[in-house]
Amino acid sequence: MLSKLAGQKISDALRIGALVGLLAVVAGCNTTSGGQPTNVPTGTAPPIAAPTIMPTEVAATAEVASPTIPAAETPTELASSPTTPPDPTPVVINTPAPTMSVGDLQWKQVGLGGNNVTDLSFISQGSNVVVLAAGPKGVWTGTYDYSQWDKHDVAMAEEARNAEADVASDQVMYVTSHTGCPSGLPSARSRSTDGGKSWQEMSGEAMTIAVANATTAYGAKCSGLNKTTDSGATWADLSVTTQSSDPISLAASPDGQMVYAAYISEGGTGQIMMSKDGGATWSDVTPRNVPQEGFLAPGHLTFLPGSEGRPDEGGLYLTNNEGVWFLPLDSGDWKLMTKSNLPTSPEGTFSNFTALFVDAAYSAEYDKPGAILYTARAESTIDKLLGQGVYRSADMGTTWQSVGTGLEQHVVNSLALIPYDSSSGRVETLLAATDDGIWALTLPPSSR
Repeated sequence: MLSKLAGQKISDALRIGALVGLLAVVAGCNTTSGGQPTNVPTGTAPPIAAPTIMPTEVAATAEVASPTIPAAETPTELASSPTTPPDPTPVVINTPAPTMSVGDLQWKQVGLGGNNVTDLSFISQGSNVVVLAAGPKGVWTGTYDYSQWDKHDVAMAEEARNAEADVASDQVMYVTSHTGCPSGLPSARSRSTDGGKSWQEMSGEAMTIAVANATTAYGAKCSGLNKTTDSGATWADLSVTTQSSDPISLAASPDGQMVYAAYISEGGTGQIMMSKDGGATWSDVTPRNVPQEGFLAPGHLTFLPGSEGRPDEGGLYLTNNEGVWFLPLDSGDWKLMTKSNLPTSPEGTFSNFTALFVDAAYSAEYDKPGAILYTARAESTIDKLLGQGVYRSADMGTTWQSVGTGLEQHVVNSLALIPYDSSSGRVETLLAATDDGIWALTLPPSSR
C-alpha cells in the first residue's frame, strides 16, 4: 500500500506542487506485495504524498464496538500472542441484505477512536486474521470482529508524524515511524519475529518498508534503498542511479525478485525505477507520455503478481495527482485510468488520492469481474485535508462508484480488504485507517 521519506523537502515541494495541482504524497505509503495492502497514511496538515502528510496530535485510544461487524456473541480478550485465535469456534456472520449495493452500505467505527491511524497491514490464514495498525501514537493488533485492539510496546520516533505497518508473515512484522527526511529529524524502526509478542529496534535507516515474503523486504531511506534477506536482522544498501531525488515508496513481488521504487524531486516530479533481479540492476520505467511539467510524484505503489487465468491484471498500480496508473507485467506501456465519477475540488483546493488497495481475492461466493480497485480521496486546502470518501472501480479504472456512507469528512489513510472465508462464515470486510480510528464495511457477495 501511504511516500513518507521526503519530510520538509517534500513539504516544500508539495506546497509548490499545490500551486500547480500537484499530488500530495500521502503519509504511510508503505506497500506490501502478493495481495497485501498498500498502505498510505495521511493526516490533517497540508497535502503531502502518501507518506508525508503530517498528522496532527491525537487523543488517547478509545475503543468503539462495531454494531455491524458481526463477531462471536461476546468478544473475548485476545491471547498473549496477537496471532493466536482466542477461540477456534467459527465466527457467526450476519450477511448484509443481498439486494444492497456498495453505495447503500454504512461504514461503522470499530476501534481506536480519537487516534490518527496512518497504516494497516494484515495476514489472513483461514479463520485466523491478524490486522496490524500503526499511527504516530502507537501500534495495535486486532482480530476477528476488529472491535478489539491490543496495544504493543513499540519504540516510536519522538514527535513522529508518520507511522507504517507491514506484516510479512504470521510471525514477522515491521513498524516504522518518522518525521521526514531533513537531517536531524528522528526516525525509528522495529520488527517482531514472534507474531507481535515482542519487538526489537532495527538498524538500516529504512523509513518505509515493502515486504516481499517472510525473509525478504526492501527499505527506502533518505539516502537511497536497502534490503534484508533475514527478516530485518541485517540490511544491505542497494546501488541505484537516479535523478537528484529521494525515494518515497516501494513495492515488491512475493518472490522478492521484482521491486519498484518511486522517487520525488525537489520540484515534485516523479521517477519510477524497476529491478527484475532483486535489486542488483535497475531500469527507468517512468511514464513518458505526460504533460509538459512531467510525471508527478506518486503517492502509492501496489504490485499484483497476477493470478492463474487473469494474467493481464498483474503489474504495478500507483496513484498520483493525475489519477490511477497501471503498468502491466513485461510491458512499458502505462495506462492512465480515468478519474470519471471521482469528486472534483472547488477553486483554490485540489484532491489527493490518500489510499489505494487492489483486490484480487477471488472465490466462488465472491465472483468478481477482475481486480477491483479501491481508493480514497481527500480535498486539500492550505492548512488541512477534508475527506471525500472511498471509491472503487470494477473495470480497471474506467468508471468509479462511491463505497458506503458515514466516512464523510474523515481522511482515509489506508485501506485493507479482509477476504471471504467459508470455514468461519466470514464475509469480506473492508477496513479503513482514518484520522479518527478504524472503520469497517461488510461487503455482501451481491455487491460484486
